[in-house]
Formats: sequence, C-alpha cells, structure tokens
Amino acid sequence: MKLRLQRYFCLGLVVILIVGMAHHKFAYAQQSEKNMAGLVAIVYSALMYTQEKHAHQLHGEIGNVVYLHKDGLQEQVINFPVDKNGNVIEDKSKAKMVTDCLNKGSPNYAHPRNKPLDHFALDTAPWIMYGNCKEDPSTKKERLDAFIQDFSDGLGRVISQNNGLLLPDKPLSESQEKTILFFIKVMGKSFDQNKFIDQRGNFIPQKHQEFIRILRDGLSKEML
Repeated sequence: MKLRLQRYFCLGLVVILIVGMAHHKFAYAQQSEKNMAGLVAIVYSALMYTQEKHAHQLHGEIGNVVYLHKDGLQEQVINFPVDKNGNVIEDKSKAKMVTDCLNKGSPNYAHPRNKPLDHFALDTAPWIMYGNCKEDPSTKKERLDAFIQDFSDGLGRVISQNNGLLLPDKPLSESQEKTILFFIKVMGKSFDQNKFIDQRGNFIPQKHQEFIRILRDGLSKEML
C-alpha cells in the first residue's frame, strides 16, 4: 500500500532517525520533516514512472526499445528502424536484438516500478558510475545525462496524471534508505517543498524544469 503525501509527512522524521544519524549528521533545523517528505515523495513518484528509454539509446541508437519482463528483473532491448522524424517503426520483420555492451539489456536486482528506490541504488547508480560492462564505450556523463532525461520524463508522467505524490511503505529497506539519503544530499538546501508542491500534494507543473536543473547540478557534483 502506498500512502499519499499529505498523509505521510512524518516520513521525513523517519529518514532523519533511520538514515541521517547512521551515515552523516542531518541539518534538521534547516529542513523540516515535512520538507524532506516532500522531496522523498517527488523522487519516489518520479522514479516509479522512469522508463529507461534514453539509457538504452546512447550514441544515437534511437531505434532501441526496452521490453521489461513482468518480474522486473529481466529486460531486452530491441532495435527497430525509425522514420525520417525519428519515430520508431515497430516492424517485427526488421527487429534486431541489441547485444552490444553500450545499450544491451541487463538483469535488474529490483523491480523498476514496484521498488524504484531499491532499483536506483542497486541497478541505476552502479550503471551510471561503471557502465554496462568493462568494454562500455559510454562516458559517465553520457550515462548520467541519459538518466536525467529518463527521470525528467518520469516526472512529466507524474505531473500529467495530477493524482498526488506517493511515498514508500515503511519500514524502509537498506537500499531505499541509501537512495533517500543520496537524493537529500544531492538536492541539499536547494529544495523547498512549498516551491514545488501545491497544497493538494501535486507537483507544480511550471516547476518541472527548475527541479530538473537543480537535480542535474547536484547529481553532476556528486557523481562526476
């Protein structure tokens, strides 16, 4: 069961007690538990709807389409032809399995949709840092840029639904805690819940690009 943001503001306090004290001192006086719950809700909701489109289209391979098994742990990337506008033509007779290190599918340790915080910690972050394999020709910056594009698309899907932000169930797993702590560190003092979330618990659409800009700056400083 996932709880709506307005019913779960206490999560920020849980983050402070479970995560902050165990890893590094958290500036509680500067950011309230309500503010932290807002940040966690945005990240959690956006990651839930983040599809790894750009992550598997590196170096201009825009015909690549990701197919995720229902268990969320297996994925395949299929290459299709594209039209003059760059739209994928899903012609099975011309489909090819992508097997090169750059864009091929890889096993997941956590379901991207059902366990998005775990998926980021166990699958996405290691991929950004180290690539798909030893021979991966992409740079860390290219992979980070692809992730940010996918995250931005995911946040866009959350905004279009206009159905409120969600928070993970408690208790949090170790991987969930790591992801939450990481994004708190990345966003730092730049995040103000009142700036990005309305009183109904929805992300403010006009703030989409500003949030992504702050996220990009923070991730770049932390991971590059």
